[in-house]
Amino acid sequence: MIDRARAGVYPNTIESQVSSEQLRRFFVKVDSGYRVASSVRECCVFARQDATRDPPFSKMDIVLCRNLLIYLGVGVQRKLVSVFHYALNPNGFLVLGRSETIGTYPDLFTPVDNRARIYRRKPGASTFRGAIDFPGRETAPAPPVSVPQADHPASGATNERSEMPADVKQILIDRFAPPSMILDQDFRALRFHGDVSPYLALPVGEVVFDAVRMARPRLSTALAAILHDARRRGTAARKKGVPLQSGGKRRDIDLEAIPVGRPESRQYLVVFRDANRPGNGNRSGEKDLARVDQTRSRVRGVRAVAELEEELADTKEQMSAIVQDLGAANEELQSANEEILSSNEELQSTNEELDTAREELQSTNEELSTLNDELQTRNSELSRANGDLLNIIANTQIAVVIVSHSGTIRHVTPAAARVLNVMASDVGRPIGHIKPAVRDADLDQMIKEVSASASVVERQVEDGERNTYILRGCPYKDVDNRINGVVLALFDVSSALETSRRIGEAIIARVNDPILLLDSDRRVRRANRAFCEMFHVSPTETEGRLVFDLGRGQWNIPALRELLQHVLPERQNFDGFTVEHDFPVIGRKRIVLSGERIGSEHTDVGVILLVMRDVTHVET
Repeated sequence: MIDRARAGVYPNTIESQVSSEQLRRFFVKVDSGYRVASSVRECCVFARQDATRDPPFSKMDIVLCRNLLIYLGVGVQRKLVSVFHYALNPNGFLVLGRSETIGTYPDLFTPVDNRARIYRRKPGASTFRGAIDFPGRETAPAPPVSVPQADHPASGATNERSEMPADVKQILIDRFAPPSMILDQDFRALRFHGDVSPYLALPVGEVVFDAVRMARPRLSTALAAILHDARRRGTAARKKGVPLQSGGKRRDIDLEAIPVGRPESRQYLVVFRDANRPGNGNRSGEKDLARVDQTRSRVRGVRAVAELEEELADTKEQMSAIVQDLGAANEELQSANEEILSSNEELQSTNEELDTAREELQSTNEELSTLNDELQTRNSELSRANGDLLNIIANTQIAVVIVSHSGTIRHVTPAAARVLNVMASDVGRPIGHIKPAVRDADLDQMIKEVSASASVVERQVEDGERNTYILRGCPYKDVDNRINGVVLALFDVSSALETSRRIGEAIIARVNDPILLLDSDRRVRRANRAFCEMFHVSPTETEGRLVFDLGRGQWNIPALRELLQHVLPERQNFDGFTVEHDFPVIGRKRIVLSGERIGSEHTDVGVILLVMRDVTHVET
């Protein structure tokens, strides 16, 4: 109750079922309903309680048990409902969860608000159900039911000697008191006194304790009438001369229903008296005299009509009470029907949501299956591509190092261990910590140049054994074509350069035009036979010297110097440059020069091929 009371508000419907005094004690009026008062919450004590094993608390005004009974079996539910009934005060309240109900225990609780699942305890209804079995507590006998007794003069004090023993009282009741029975507020039999078998009989079928259903024919109508009359007025109701067929003889019975106890725990004492029995007091004598007078003054037909009219009036009164009870039952059924319809709509909505969720799950499952097939296909393709790549790298023997954008090593081929001094264990280390075996590599600078220019950078390097390599740096691009590192590859070109050199020297030696091969510093690396014969010099006098110093500076021409400076770095070849000069040995000559760069397209490394052609005797 406390957890619900701290946050929840009960609807306004309880106002019609709970008295104003109880509302002031337990509830506080708010805009949307009633909230449990703070004084109630402050008085609550929290304790661990096993409702199925521990003895229950007693004299409680309200018990909140939400969503507990739905997890228990029928037997445990029956026991707990009895426990709650035992623990509550008369007219105490029991609040259940929305999925719970009293069910088959209407004899213990009456509904206050079916929608909010609030029930009121029926006073005294548990007396005929027997004691409740709790571990560690002996079963207490049912308290005796008070029976109204004759008035007696009051005394100043009582003691044990003046009190009548209980067995004497029982003997007096059984021998001298008329047959009677005690009913609860729902007219269910609680106790019988005397022989009530002439008036009551067990109905065929389910065992019930409804006194109206147990009454003999012609007697049940009158009994129901006086009971409803006693309940409505709160005072004793009597019915005289009710005809009853017993043992093949007609008898007249006087019925009296007397309310007993407070209104909240009302019980009814029903007394059966035989109107034809002699010794029934002055009242019987008066009846006999009246009956004699009636016999003298009326005929038998008039008496039958009177009896029928009286029975008809009783029937109408009973029917009116039944109609009222039926109206209340119809209201309860209508409320229950509305709850069932609301629950049905909620269930239909939930079912539709579950169907939608199931369709979405099926669609998602199909998409996942398709995606799984695609991933398996891609995984197979990647595995095949990875195997092809590994085989290519292993068979080509190319030294390759992949460096991330931050300069750390990501991948290394086995061939890189010999020349670049990088092994598989160096993955994750900065490339600057590696000292390669080749000279003038400067890997950090090359990586910066490649990252900045996003283009290929090549350098010609040599190792300690004067083997020549081409160190190439290329941008590493991911699948989104974004630069995410640098690929360093080292190619051994020693044999290729040696072969090219030999081929070039053989060609140069066989050409009839004078040819000079210059390096990047414009020094002569090779002069062919035609040049030496034309200018009457030896190879040793020419090779290794600046071209501008040859022949006492005869080639130191500003225009030629400017042309040669732009050949290698800017790749600007020239052709048809004419030089006319008086040479010391061969005299005045007119020579046409052509310059061409020979080398890689990605680096400034290379040589200049300077070809000369004597056009002195060529007529213009």
